[in-house]
Amino acid sequence: MPILIKVKHSYKVALSIIVLLNLSSCISHQKLLNFNEGKEFSNRIDTIPTMAPMTIQANEEITVLIQTYDPVATAKFNLGQTSNILGPTVASSATTGVTYTVNENGEISMPEIGKIKIAGLTTAQAADLIKLKLKDLLKEPVVFVSFKQFRFSVIGEVRTPGTHLFEDRMNILEALGASGDVTDYANRSNILVIRETKGQRSFGRLNLHDREVFKSPFFYLKPNDVIYVEPLKEKTATLADRGTKAISYISVISIIINIIVAISVLK
Repeated sequence: MPILIKVKHSYKVALSIIVLLNLSSCISHQKLLNFNEGKEFSNRIDTIPTMAPMTIQANEEITVLIQTYDPVATAKFNLGQTSNILGPTVASSATTGVTYTVNENGEISMPEIGKIKIAGLTTAQAADLIKLKLKDLLKEPVVFVSFKQFRFSVIGEVRTPGTHLFEDRMNILEALGASGDVTDYANRSNILVIRETKGQRSFGRLNLHDREVFKSPFFYLKPNDVIYVEPLKEKTATLADRGTKAISYISVISIIINIIVAISVLK
């Protein structure tokens, strides 16, 4: 009977150890929530801040569409584009154009005009500059300049890391959504945004638990932003402890087997 009691006690100890090993890597519910810290959201309507106009940077792609009443004269600037006749639907036809990649010096090279430095300008300012260059080549030209597409990259604890494209304003929540959302092991309180503008690099930290995150200057993305979602310590512990846990499980099982063998010998 005493031996049986010892066996039961050893079994309970072994079971307790296994349970504790599993619980050690659990993540609390609070760490999985967004917007659960800081002042409660108010019922009043908040005005969305106006973003500063985005400027053209080196290595970005832009589209340029030039229109006049003379399709023959305009054709060489649009490289064969057919939507180059100025008419009542000018705005609606501005979705097409010639794609240019801004070089490292911030320039594009256009037919008849040559190199034009447009880095640091808004699309409206670039359009005005190109129009000025065309004044002696075309009669009353209308110039449209737009960003081809914006790029941003998401790495770390998201379900589908990689580089994505967007054509309009995008915020951090939409960016993470485009990446399949963060994983359960993502550290929502310390998301890093790496931003390069005009040859300078800046870093921003976002806390998705904090309800004030919407006021951060890094909440809305800019072209070529890189977002890094770091893992929680629980994941690090889980990965590091896999071997330790395996050894622990084996040890517990060995103890149980040894007890059973001892009982068999005593019989």
